[in-house]
Amino acid sequence: MLDVGKNINFSVRDYFGNEMFPLSKTEARIINYLYEHDEKTLYAIEIAKALDLNKRTVYRSLESLKRKGIVEEEIRGRMKFYRLSKKWFDVVKTAKNSTC
Repeated sequence: MLDVGKNINFSVRDYFGNEMFPLSKTEARIINYLYEHDEKTLYAIEIAKALDLNKRTVYRSLESLKRKGIVEEEIRGRMKFYRLSKKWFDVVKTAKNSTC
């Protein structure tokens, strides 16, 4: 799990330690959840229920993560499904492996 500690904001840093952009605690939780369910796309309400979050908060966070390129969206009919982008799946995997 990405460590958000007691801070509300979590910063993603590049290889040189420069801050790329901040993530909220909710965004970090969503990233972890998507990482744990990497083999399938998930509907926003599934994510909200699993993380015990308000669905509006999850939708806003997913849109923010999509703009940052962390999450990919797949539209099926009128429903939107989400998954961690391949690049970010690898980033999270590397981060988890380095903390072990």
